[in-house]
Amino acid sequence: QLLALGTLHGVDLSWSVATGAFTAAYVAGYLSMLPGGIGMRETVLAIILTSTGVPATSALALAAASRVIVTVNQVGAALPFLLFRSRLSDIIKAD
Repeated sequence: QLLALGTLHGVDLSWSVATGAFTAAYVAGYLSMLPGGIGMRETVLAIILTSTGVPATSALALAAASRVIVTVNQVGAALPFLLFRSRLSDIIKAD
């Protein structure tokens, strides 16, 4: 809901529609055979949002923005571990 408010003007999603659509899309992405659910999650999110009255172009833009935000968050969470991985292996070899 906050992503829609921050990126698209005139799109008003209720909390239940926004969380339900994102959750359903996220689960569909996990069940997808594609790595990271690429394409599946965005398609499901766009279909659900379009069925609730959001214009198709806005639904696609919101799905793309959602993919970017999730990817940035996942990379941001993994980055510290990737940066310190070599130091940890040096510590283990020293013992």
